[in-house]
Amino acid sequence: MMDHLNEPVDRALPADGDPKLESVLRTRTAQLEERNRELDVFTREAAHELRTPIAQLIGITERMIDHHRGDAGPQLGHWLQLQLKVARHMDETLRAMLDLARSSIDMLSMEDIDVTALCHTLLRDLPDEDRCAPVQWRIAPRMDAYANRAALALAMRNLLSNAVKYTREVERPVVSVQACTIGSWRRISVADNGLGFDEAKAARLFEPFVRLHTDSQCGGIGLGLSIVKRVAERHGGFVDAIGVPQHGARFEISLRTRPRDSKPTQ
Repeated sequence: MMDHLNEPVDRALPADGDPKLESVLRTRTAQLEERNRELDVFTREAAHELRTPIAQLIGITERMIDHHRGDAGPQLGHWLQLQLKVARHMDETLRAMLDLARSSIDMLSMEDIDVTALCHTLLRDLPDEDRCAPVQWRIAPRMDAYANRAALALAMRNLLSNAVKYTREVERPVVSVQACTIGSWRRISVADNGLGFDEAKAARLFEPFVRLHTDSQCGGIGLGLSIVKRVAERHGGFVDAIGVPQHGARFEISLRTRPRDSKPTQ
């Protein structure tokens, strides 16, 4: 069963020099722009509504830490610091969502990114999970991509967090991150040996607030993968999902490689 997760995604990528490429891209871009306009409204409204209570939570937690500084037991101090870390991460995510919603594909600042280094940085900030065993990480060396740094970090953080979450009941959890180039596409994949999913329902994974697993299995609110999809589409790319129930999953982001003779936009 695990071999299935190593098979390439059956998606026809536009070939370099394909005479139909421009027509396909124009049609795809028009469809994405319409969907993006609808999602922009939802994202902005949701993010604005959530930022106020999260800012209040951060402020209250900071006051509690200051109030109990020196006389709080180690357990209370640990939980307060964890609460503050999670609240700040939520605020950072909302800021990124707002930035993403305000941007169009053409407005995204693009640069060459060391994806390997980015992954190692993100791993240090992943929240702690109660789990059967620590994750064995297999981060491929020398991975890169041409993308918007903040947006790609947001997508990768969600993919890595999901992999951690869905492998917490696995006795020997393994998560791998790899990248390859196919024509003018750069494909980044995150694979795990966790809960997996029914591949017939893969498309539903990327819908906002949709979860294929119960709260006891994974928790969360069901926005992570829709954000990943949003990031890919903002770059003119796409995302794919491959899974086998109880045998793991692999998620792939495909982004355009740097156009010839282009320079990073800062």
